[in-house]
Amino acid sequence: MSEKGQPELEALWPLSSWVRTLNLDEGAAAVLDAAIPGMDLDEFEADADCWLHQEDPAYRKLLIKLIWDHFLAKDDDGRLVNSAFLQLFKYGSLACRHDLFYVRYGLSQPWTLLAARELVHPARAQRAAAPPDDEDAGALSTADWDAFVDEHIDPARGPSSRKKTRGTVAGVLVQLNSLERVGRRLVARHAEPDPLAFAWTIWWEMAHRELAEWTVGEALSESAAAYVFAPRREHAEAAIEEAVQKGLFTAEGEGAARLLRPVYGTDWSRLTPEDKPLGWASPRYEPEGVAAGA
Repeated sequence: MSEKGQPELEALWPLSSWVRTLNLDEGAAAVLDAAIPGMDLDEFEADADCWLHQEDPAYRKLLIKLIWDHFLAKDDDGRLVNSAFLQLFKYGSLACRHDLFYVRYGLSQPWTLLAARELVHPARAQRAAAPPDDEDAGALSTADWDAFVDEHIDPARGPSSRKKTRGTVAGVLVQLNSLERVGRRLVARHAEPDPLAFAWTIWWEMAHRELAEWTVGEALSESAAAYVFAPRREHAEAAIEEAVQKGLFTAEGEGAARLLRPVYGTDWSRLTPEDKPLGWASPRYEPEGVAAGA
């Protein structure tokens, strides 16, 4: 851990493959809905298993464990807490639930933010600068993805792992709507994320980086949310305002210099190291001022 309590990622390079795909509509939503603050792992496994319809018990057990490990905050006794994520997921709109799930899943691995920065953002900038009738602008080829994966993955990983990693990373960004499938191509675009899911992602990052405050301008140009969703600025600013009204942040000032401070509820601030995402700790991810919507 660094002095700020952030996970150190340098030790993870080269990156391991990412071949485990989670889909919200294939049991994950039911498992998350079964989560009740105060449950321990045994109670959670027993309750969640009742809601799954897959016949394979090994698959059900693995899915429940993945949700427990990567989506749910626990207290020091190993019991679920009523985290901001859990509250928003349980009581949010379908769009909020979708975006919360895939951004949390995506940022559980360094691959997602890395791809958003190194592949998708440059492709989006190319598309913005190209003539409207240039159908190739902003498109990412299989060769682009292969080169990206080959640059960062453990050299010992074989062709199958590399292909699965490519598909998993691209699939998450498609779910987040910062990539769009157009025929056989993947084209960079601006997402229009659910406002609370977008704002929660900023709140989550501030909690884990132990940032007491962030200006709106910084949040919309430096955050993981700005990269992986890439909303247009007006959409992002409206999302921040809604989050302030809903109590995720307090705010002081106006415009880009407006100061945001995360609000921690009794349970919201009890985030364990195991609950921390991988993505914003490494110097490789230090933002370069890429504005949301740029």
